[in-house]
Amino acid sequence: MKRVASRTLPTCFACLVLLAAYQEVLNGWSSYLAISPTSQRLEQASRLTPLDSALLRQRGILCLDTNPEAAANLLRMAVAMNPFDAESLIALGLLKESGGRLEEAEAYLAKATSVSRRYKPKWALAFFYARQGPLDKFWNSASSAANTEGADVQSVFTLAHEVLNGDPDKVGSLLKLQSQQSLKSYVEFLLKQESASSLFQIALRLDIAQQSEPLILTVVDRLIAENKPEEAIPLWNKLAATSGKHQLMPAKGQSLTNGKFRASVNRGFDWLHTENQGVDVYAAAPENLRIEFSGHQSESVTLLSQFVPVLPDRPYRLSYTYSTLGLNGLTGLYWQAFHSGWRPLILEF
Repeated sequence: MKRVASRTLPTCFACLVLLAAYQEVLNGWSSYLAISPTSQRLEQASRLTPLDSALLRQRGILCLDTNPEAAANLLRMAVAMNPFDAESLIALGLLKESGGRLEEAEAYLAKATSVSRRYKPKWALAFFYARQGPLDKFWNSASSAANTEGADVQSVFTLAHEVLNGDPDKVGSLLKLQSQQSLKSYVEFLLKQESASSLFQIALRLDIAQQSEPLILTVVDRLIAENKPEEAIPLWNKLAATSGKHQLMPAKGQSLTNGKFRASVNRGFDWLHTENQGVDVYAAAPENLRIEFSGHQSESVTLLSQFVPVLPDRPYRLSYTYSTLGLNGLTGLYWQAFHSGWRPLILEF
């Protein structure tokens, strides 16, 4: 008996190995057939791997327009095989909606959001409510979609602005943006719009600790370009609080940023400089700026400039010291202040 058993066990094991290898071949061939999906190829793939719910879903989606009844049967089979198949539930919801069975459509789409926390089911349900109403359900679903971690949620912002076309400034509050990621995504969306009066309020909620400095600087630049100092300054001061630079308070005479010429971000209210052939500008000793001219520079160049927010009918004074090496008499260096919506101070040669 022992000898028979010892011969049988390796034989059974070999059979199991052969079965596993055969199944692998079937799975591989099935995957190959599904690469370029057609009804015929997907049907062949389903025969090879009948327990693959994804193939049933693909077959159902492929015939949604041509054979809705067959599509519904295939999608229901996919869900029966895998109750967590959110995409099949979404397809069933859209199929029911196209047939005018809105309650069933809503139920399928709501079921998809309950079995999956991903963005797509939430977006599909929000889009359904945008088309069919009611809008209070739309905002709940849109908020859930907009706050989905790790997803590209720009499409839900576009939809929300279309729904609230008459008053886009309320979109941010209605979406109830909670995470730093969703706030960043919405700021990026607003920066692409021609007019975004709510940009400042949303950007002010960004956390500097969450690597938001470049995005906040972009908002500051946008607000400066739009001549909105009352909005740009609080955002700049938020950045300055973590960088060691002086905050701007025009009412108290603090209008100049980085008067000691520490490293400049070359954006916002900091010193702005461009490359000029024959001119080198760089930090020297602490609180000093060194400017070298090769003698081959242009006749007139702007060395540094800064947007300086000031209040009307107030006196302001700019104090500075400098020394030269190898220049006699008039140096040709001077400060110029002029008004262009704001009053930038420009150092020119």
